[in-house]
Amino acid sequence: MIKKLLPPKAIAVWRLRCTSFVCIASFIFGCIGVFNISFCVVLLLILFLSYMFVLLFYIPKRYSVQKYAINNKKIYIERGVYFKVNKSIPLNKIQCIEIKISPDEKVWGLCTIIFSAAGTKITISQIQHSKALQIKENLFLEGKNEI
Repeated sequence: MIKKLLPPKAIAVWRLRCTSFVCIASFIFGCIGVFNISFCVVLLLILFLSYMFVLLFYIPKRYSVQKYAINNKKIYIERGVYFKVNKSIPLNKIQCIEIKISPDEKVWGLCTIIFSAAGTKITISQIQHSKALQIKENLFLEGKNEI
């Protein structure tokens, strides 16, 4: 079974989300700075260092460890930078397949596909939208053939 990496556009989505968070946090810290400038400077310095760590180390590592595979029996997913998660769902147990698109994913042509079974869910984030539709259609056709 070949495990597939996410498309490189996933890195752009993660960086955009991180940058958006930092902009909002900077604004809030700036508002705090009206009352105590030294506290604000310390918070902004910590925020900047955290931002650089996430952009330079965490996001590339997250991209390299997040993998998925779909064969004719199961769906597998591996992810986690600090805490490794390996999940699988047998295809015949899947009850629902959802495709969700956030505004930042839409810009890059990506989406999130969620496979639901009794008691568990597997989520593949930042997968190409056309690939997600193809996966959903193939699994739907396979399920129809079994009945």
